[in-house]
Amino acid sequence: MDLFNQGDLFSTNEVRKTEFDLPGADVTLFENFFSLEESNRLFNNLLKNTPWQQEQITIHGKNADYPRLTAWYGDVSKDIQYTEYEK
Repeated sequence: MDLFNQGDLFSTNEVRKTEFDLPGADVTLFENFFSLEESNRLFNNLLKNTPWQQEQITIHGKNADYPRLTAWYGDVSKDIQYTEYEK
């Protein structure tokens, strides 16, 4: 899959840095950091080698799929749980 093979009239190979002023977060976007070939290789590697899962959440007593696939990574010795807030 060539996710990044989309033509753009204004694209260049120049690396562009954009910093976003967001409360509580430091976010910097580096456009064109990887070449088209490297971007596609990295994307396909993640797609192929990541253990994606379809998680579910209970809403009003019914199970529903999350709208995206997820992959969890972390310290396996830690017990991490979601808690649901109910009034």
